[in-house]
Amino acid sequence: GGVFFERENQSLMNVDDVKRELGAARLLEIEAIFKEYDTDNSKTITPDELRAILVRIDERATPERVEEIMASADLNADGVVDWNEFLMMVYSSEKAGHETSFAKVYRNVKAMVARG
Repeated sequence: GGVFFERENQSLMNVDDVKRELGAARLLEIEAIFKEYDTDNSKTITPDELRAILVRIDERATPERVEEIMASADLNADGVVDWNEFLMMVYSSEKAGHETSFAKVYRNVKAMVARG
């Protein structure tokens, strides 16, 4: 758990804290959405996988858009979004009440999955 973010009270929260707070059922729901992105089961979301999901939900998938969305969630700047980064993005956007670019795509993918 080297992924941290600041909450409004300025305390740092790590990914293990987030997992405890969310609980098992919510983690499974978020993991199901993560798997929609992670089509090669590598436990990371690549720019190509993001591009594919953007096409599936009818969002523009220009190289610039993909780069912008990836940057909003790739906390360690390694070029992919791993499970912990994805989880922190979902959690922090829900807690803060505002969405990053990646969180907006997440919401649309979640709706697509719910529709079947």
